[in-house]
Amino acid sequence: MLKNSKPVAAFCSVALVSGVASNLVSAQKVAVSKKENSSFVQRVYDKVRNAVLRHKTVAALVAGSVVVITAGAWVCAICAKNTRRIANIVLLGPPGSGKGTHFETIANKFGLVHYSTGDMLREEVAKGTEDGKIANSYMKEGKLVPSNIVEKLTRNNLLNSKTGHVIDGSPRSVDEAKFLDSIGLDITKVLYLDVSDDEIVKRVSGRRVCSCGASYHMLYNKPKKDGICDKCGGKLTQRADDQMYVVKERLKVFHEQTEPVLDYYEKQGKLVKINGMGSIDEVKQNLLEILDKDESLKKLSKKPWYSSIF
Repeated sequence: MLKNSKPVAAFCSVALVSGVASNLVSAQKVAVSKKENSSFVQRVYDKVRNAVLRHKTVAALVAGSVVVITAGAWVCAICAKNTRRIANIVLLGPPGSGKGTHFETIANKFGLVHYSTGDMLREEVAKGTEDGKIANSYMKEGKLVPSNIVEKLTRNNLLNSKTGHVIDGSPRSVDEAKFLDSIGLDITKVLYLDVSDDEIVKRVSGRRVCSCGASYHMLYNKPKKDGICDKCGGKLTQRADDQMYVVKERLKVFHEQTEPVLDYYEKQGKLVKINGMGSIDEVKQNLLEILDKDESLKKLSKKPWYSSIF
């Protein structure tokens, strides 16, 4: 059975209607009695009808062509929609490795939406929800938020989505990776930003963020005006979990609980390691080179010629 049976059926139906319409137009002229007291609309209709019947072959070709072209455009639009692949690319790395900085490169290249577990948790904290209060108590100490809270966010924001995502910050453990498999979330590729612990400490201690989501660094990515966000003019602050003692605890947790996730995806042939050392531009260049070389990712960026029209 054809996968895209609906578009094919639609095209066949419209083509059939087109054929019937053409036959009706090309049929023999039926005598129509003309009455002297016929209405103006009736007289106009009769003149148009007679003109069409005099040139019935041309009329049939024009009518058929219009219908077929319209049907073809409709089918192409449906096929273009159906051929857009939904991809989920996981971006992993230790805290401060640049996930929040480089997700945009991936999202733009493949037309994906950014999903950040950390952002979602911080949003819950800001709202003062019960889950947010629990999450905050763990985040302050650099510990992983309980999986049941993260899984709830994942179900609500990823599973019901019709778009593909760059997933930043999840899964944080093998159990969470297995959870994603259990709910049927297809992970296309896992990109790992490999950065040393010493570099992480240096980066995180200088990181500043804005409430609008923008991120800066006092050494590598300075704002134009000290302490002020370039995008919205808001005040830059240091996150509570970026303090030195918290960073060291977060690295410890990462090595113990998140690093095994790399082995989990490597066995599935989905893991790609990327050198995350160097400046933002250097890491971006490394990332783009990997994205351009990987055969499975190349397929994501290829779209049918007609998809850009619709």
